[in-house]
Order: sequence, then structure tokens, then C-alpha cells
Amino acid sequence: MNVDGLRELDEMAAKLEAIIHKLPHVKRDELLRDIERIRAQVTALLAASEKVSERLVDLGLKVKTK
Repeated sequence: MNVDGLRELDEMAAKLEAIIHKLPHVKRDELLRDIERIRAQVTALLAASEKVSERLVDLGLKVKTK
């Protein structure tokens, strides 16, 4: 998955989080923990992907964005 796809996933997670806040507490808390875990993974993947892209640029290679 590319950086744009990861950013799109993060945006979807934010939208889900907003919807989840409208649910009863019992379900909401569990779902929010799941979304938080997923967003942490997406954030880590984005950071790693950006580091790879920066390294490729440093090496004088073109970075494919899509």
C-alpha cells in the first residue's frame, strides 16, 4: 500500500471514530480501542514509508507516489 492509501485509511479511521462516539459506552469503548490500535499501526506505516521515500530521494532515485 502506498502513502496515499495509508493516509486515506487514517482519514477513514477518524470518520469511524466520530461515528463511534454516538454509540452506547459499552460498545463505544471497545471500538475506540480497536480504532486507536489501527490508527497507531497506520501512523507507524506512514512514518516508515516516508523514511523510505526520503532515503530513495537521498540516493537520487525517483519516488513513485501512486
